[in-house]
Amino acid sequence: MATAIIDYRKVVEDKRVHGVEAKVAYAITIPASWGLEDPTSFVAKVYDVTGGGFKDVTTASTQGSGSAVGRLLTTPLVKSLAHNKDYRIYWIFNMDGNTLSAWYEVRGKR
Repeated sequence: MATAIIDYRKVVEDKRVHGVEAKVAYAITIPASWGLEDPTSFVAKVYDVTGGGFKDVTTASTQGSGSAVGRLLTTPLVKSLAHNKDYRIYWIFNMDGNTLSAWYEVRGKR
């Protein structure tokens, strides 16, 4: 499982490389500064953002279920990413009555 800390919405680190044959669960810890309650109603989404696009590829690119334990949100396994394509992996959740999101940038590689 790959984990990271987030700043405002974007994960604070460089774009990750994801092997085209890899199956990886990504996780983030939601900072306490985002709200008092633990996140609820968590969903993970995968978008192909190659060339400025924004295509939802969640169904083809995930396997299994994600999980939320306190402030740690983990995606389902992310799989089947194409070589030299760019993706955003989003966490969308409710916290203190607000719907919030954060994302990782990932690049598919052989």
